[in-house]
Amino acid sequence: MRRDVLAAVVALALWPSLAAAVEVSVFQLKTTRDLLNVCTTPESDAVHKEAIHYCVGFLTGVVGYHNALSEHKDMKRLICYPEGTTREDGVRVFIAWAQARQADSKAMNENPVIGLMRSLGAQWPCKGGQR
Repeated sequence: MRRDVLAAVVALALWPSLAAAVEVSVFQLKTTRDLLNVCTTPESDAVHKEAIHYCVGFLTGVVGYHNALSEHKDMKRLICYPEGTTREDGVRVFIAWAQARQADSKAMNENPVIGLMRSLGAQWPCKGGQR
């Protein structure tokens, strides 16, 4: 019993060091193209799982910030996605939008927050006084 507890404690202590070491610099996003590259990391890539999680997390953060700001009475919503829309829906919309604009250096070199918001706003625009 005591040996099992000790083994569990050692395993838990070593767990973080057993995880794949992913350089944060791999995911530095300066442009919309950078975000597209992260969100479309091939499954064969060693950091695929981390890249996809980073992509979804980035979208979640941007949309969450947008939602928080737009709840303020004087702030206009930029995107009005329907109820039931998932994060994965948002990622798919962004990828399709960005892939269709790969030749547009202005769009692809914009800040990734701007590119993401443009893609979501194109898919789910707000109409009239919609909040």
